[in-house]
Amino acid sequence: MMLTVTRSFVGGRSMELHDTRRKKYIKKRDTGYNSDTGKFHCPNCNNGYGRRDTMLGHFRYECGKAPRYKCPYCNLCSKKTSNVYQHVRCMHPKERVSLVRLY
Repeated sequence: MMLTVTRSFVGGRSMELHDTRRKKYIKKRDTGYNSDTGKFHCPNCNNGYGRRDTMLGHFRYECGKAPRYKCPYCNLCSKKTSNVYQHVRCMHPKERVSLVRLY
């Protein structure tokens, strides 16, 4: 959106102002919000999430993508670091808690 404001300055110039404010929130109908279920749905797989940011995290980093993290002690792979850390703590309790980034 561009706003044009004309003001009299010394020299009589007009000044153009650009509205650089970004919309903080997009309208619910543009984000996959379903008012019947009260959930935000992923545009790819239609999974429902209670919060918009959770759905966006799923959409950006998980949906249709290969796992990004691997357990350094076995073949477990996951799309979330927290799953690998929890796995290492439970399944490899005497080992150092770490992970391998695949990409």
